[in-house]
Amino acid sequence: MSILKELDSENLILSMPEEMDDDFFSKVKLEVLNAHKVNNIHRILLNFSTVRSLSSVGLSVLFSIKIFLKSIGLEVAAVNVNEGIMGVFKAVGFDQIFEKEYVAQDSVVERSYEEKAKDLSEELSYQRELYNRVTTELEKKIESTKDELKNATEQLRLYDKSNSIGELAAGVAHEFNNIIGGIMGYAQLAQMKKTDEIIDKALDNIVKLSKRVEGITSGLLNFSRKKPVKVAPINIVKMIEGVLEFTQKQLENCDIKVIAELDDVEEFLADENLLSQVILNLVINASHAMENGGELKIKLFREGGFVLCVVSDTGTGIQKKHLEKIFQPFFTTKGALGGGNKAGTGLGLSVSRSIIEIHRGTLEVESTLGKGTTFTVKIPFKSVKEEDEEARKKRKVGTGRISKNAKILIVDDEEIIRSLISATLSDKGHDLLEGSNGEDGVKLFKSHKPDLVFLDILMPRKNGLDAYLEIIEEDPSAKIVFITGQAGEYLEVVLDNIVNNDNVYLLRKPFELDELVNVVNVALGK
Repeated sequence: MSILKELDSENLILSMPEEMDDDFFSKVKLEVLNAHKVNNIHRILLNFSTVRSLSSVGLSVLFSIKIFLKSIGLEVAAVNVNEGIMGVFKAVGFDQIFEKEYVAQDSVVERSYEEKAKDLSEELSYQRELYNRVTTELEKKIESTKDELKNATEQLRLYDKSNSIGELAAGVAHEFNNIIGGIMGYAQLAQMKKTDEIIDKALDNIVKLSKRVEGITSGLLNFSRKKPVKVAPINIVKMIEGVLEFTQKQLENCDIKVIAELDDVEEFLADENLLSQVILNLVINASHAMENGGELKIKLFREGGFVLCVVSDTGTGIQKKHLEKIFQPFFTTKGALGGGNKAGTGLGLSVSRSIIEIHRGTLEVESTLGKGTTFTVKIPFKSVKEEDEEARKKRKVGTGRISKNAKILIVDDEEIIRSLISATLSDKGHDLLEGSNGEDGVKLFKSHKPDLVFLDILMPRKNGLDAYLEIIEEDPSAKIVFITGQAGEYLEVVLDNIVNNDNVYLLRKPFELDELVNVVNVALGK
């Protein structure tokens, strides 16, 4: 064991006794020097370890910077970083450390980063592919769900529509059966009794019943928006007064007070029958909403280029959730369909809005539950002085005596219609020809060159429009009267031809004999 083990080597020389011999002193001095060397070596190693740890951290940061620069494509900058690090190590004399430590570590770290980057890239690629697959599947599912929802909605709509149409058809069938029963009964009564009084009474009632049928079909066409508007000058004040007079008894029975504030609106062009139907529907709806009495107010006035009719009641009002639905076909809060006490089919307001829209107007509603409802009709004011296309079409039908000895061709697939026209016109001294389809009609026209042709539109083998085109190709001046109960696009084509051809006319089924006489007179009078 060293004699200096327990001594402080820094202070040893100062504490040595002076009387010690030279040999002893030399040994002690040697050990002190050795101790100093060992101590200094420990210090150097400790400092080197610290420097190395710090340099390792610095190198890691530099490696990260270098890899980042390479990852974004800055290879030159990465090389500059490498050279800068080498210069630092050489400046402090650590060339070998740089070669052994940095270069080796740089290679390992760079390889490690590249492998991690590769793994990360593969993982990102896999996640991207998985995302695309999931997205594609979700899009397919969404489209499939949308299609299923669309199909389900359509099936529900068709189901509701079929139920509604079934209810409507049942009501129409009931009305038709009553009318047909009346017509058959009166006809058979006339055949049995054969007295002038009975025959006259039977015929009068048959005509009335027939007009009821026309009213039903007219209402259905109004609902489907396929019936053309019969525009003519109307006195809307008198029309509204007529509606109130018609409903007076019903309103009195319900203890409803009527207040009419009708400005003196001058005559304008509109369909009086259709507009009166709208006002009647609104008045009846108001009376149904005031079963225990109330007040009905009707205001009529001009506002700019429009005529406004406001119908207000003090009834039960309409729930907010129902306001957007009340104009939908078959929606009702009345009867079996809506749970109310009054009968209702849900067609009145839908038809009314259709009529107003045909007139290019609007029908709006405001309501407060428990206080009442207000409907506002707003239609354009079209002066009777303005040129109106529909009125121009109607002016082609006039009155007067029928020219004698004309050759007239009647083309209709309904024998009863051909017989009716033929019987009416034959008494006037005309030669009558008949055809049951468009093809026969064209042949008869080419062979007989008639003065006037009656053409039905819907017929077998060749429809009336195709027959018309062939006839005017044969003779552009041919005079044609279309006879039809058809509505929709066929009728629109006919109306277009009436406007563009002064020799084309229209006779709507059902028609009265006076109308038949008038159209023949106008056509042959030219």
